[in-house]
Amino acid sequence: MTPFEQLAEIAHEIDRRSSAYEFGRLQEVRKVLKGLSTKGGAKLPFDRNIEKFAVQKGWVFHFGGGQELQFNIGLEAEGRLRFCVAFSLESSKSTPHPEAIFDAKIKHFNHYLQQHPKVFKGLEMWYSRNNEVRLLDFSKPIAEELVQNGNFIAIGKRTPFRFPLPDSTYQEILETFDRLLPLYEFVEQSMPTEPDNEKRIARICWNDERWQRPSGWEGKSRSDQTHEGKHGWGGEEWLFDFEKIHTDGYHYGYIPSIGYGRSTYAGQILDVSLFSKNSKTKEFVWVGEIKNLEVIDDLEILQSVHDHYKKKGWLNEMERQLQAHGLDTKHFRKVGASSFCLRFKPSDANVYDPPKIIHPDDPLRKKNRYSNLMYFDEPPALLEDIPFQFTPGGNTNITTEDSSAFRSNPGYQIKQLHNEISLALYEYLGKENGWKNVAREHPIHKCNGSADIILQRPSGLVFFEIKTYNTWKACVREAVGQLLEYNFFPTGKRAKEMVVVSSMLPSEQEQAYLENLRKELRLPLFYQCFDLESVTLSKKY
Repeated sequence: MTPFEQLAEIAHEIDRRSSAYEFGRLQEVRKVLKGLSTKGGAKLPFDRNIEKFAVQKGWVFHFGGGQELQFNIGLEAEGRLRFCVAFSLESSKSTPHPEAIFDAKIKHFNHYLQQHPKVFKGLEMWYSRNNEVRLLDFSKPIAEELVQNGNFIAIGKRTPFRFPLPDSTYQEILETFDRLLPLYEFVEQSMPTEPDNEKRIARICWNDERWQRPSGWEGKSRSDQTHEGKHGWGGEEWLFDFEKIHTDGYHYGYIPSIGYGRSTYAGQILDVSLFSKNSKTKEFVWVGEIKNLEVIDDLEILQSVHDHYKKKGWLNEMERQLQAHGLDTKHFRKVGASSFCLRFKPSDANVYDPPKIIHPDDPLRKKNRYSNLMYFDEPPALLEDIPFQFTPGGNTNITTEDSSAFRSNPGYQIKQLHNEISLALYEYLGKENGWKNVAREHPIHKCNGSADIILQRPSGLVFFEIKTYNTWKACVREAVGQLLEYNFFPTGKRAKEMVVVSSMLPSEQEQAYLENLRKELRLPLFYQCFDLESVTLSKKY
């Protein structure tokens, strides 16, 4: 009797003995899971597959298991017998692209692995390709890179092969299959969607550029216990820079709490919500969510991504962006490949624009450590839920920074000029209209933003938006979008008039443009020039 014929006899014996085990119900379980006919069909686990595969190929899987997590026994190199459940991603005429079928099933398996690690105690996980076998680590889910045509991924045991098998080995095989039957049911049950990923919350550094590029010291923590406090930037500054997409379709990035615990979360697929703190205003904001975020700890992958960024010139670009804010780039060069410890598809990111302000009483504000990847219970309370109501007063301070590098930044100078005009205009309007009728940096919670100045008149509110660009068109172009949002988003109308303010007088053509907007669109939109030297406000154009 050849070894293949001996394997066939072993499969028949397993079928005969299976009636005393849960594994013997496999075909009944399949009928329920798959909605198969209860009449006819296979009765025993391996059934008619035995002669078809064991005798000819040296392995056999349960009847109907070609496109399932299959119960499998087979002869391996070095005279070993395997008994396991397996994902066989071998293409065939009926299954030309097995990876498309098994991708979701393997994600189900990964979810089960995270939830029930004790089930796998004493078992092995391995994959083979072209007769080369490599052990896998149960502490890490099956990586997406392994879901490819030709791979055989198995979970079970391997034992020296001898024939006939002793009763103790048959018992071990059937008890192992009993342990793995709930896993099979979980993976193969009809699910309309993939299992839910574990949900977490993480803090990221403050950024005024929507986390597409570094924004400098403004709003950053100044604690030397934080990376941003030491260096003025964080690895997450580029978290949503979707101009940098790898050839595999993923965007690679960094989140501090994942970076600190990379080995702990390696291989996990998470849904991560993000928040941040503006250390200047003390506001906490809800940044957005990333679904299906994968944590990476494979040094080869990390280095290959780093090399790709270098080859594309992206690392040099990132370094120049830091230099533009007067930031030291030595540490950036030192960090290297560890900056790419996670990846996700851009389509799985939901970024709020602008970020949503978290209510001052929300408990999340007390859990603000960067090193903690916290469990997600429910979204925080947001200020956008508070109805709009005019309140006079507001912030009347002009913040200055002690960093000479920061002061030399053109962006800083623009913000300072904006603040100076805003404060002077606030004082001008307060003296003209009464302080109880003027507010500076008035929050518009529904928009997660603040109007520069609001003036209350008997006829209604007037919103002022200040811009300090070097051309009139640029000032109006930027201000109009904000004014429309502050006034009309999401529904209704808050202000009777909207006014763009800058330091330049409009030309005749520009005046005609404003009149045309009011005529054609019926927008109550005006423009006024504020002279900072004489502290005077022009007529409305």
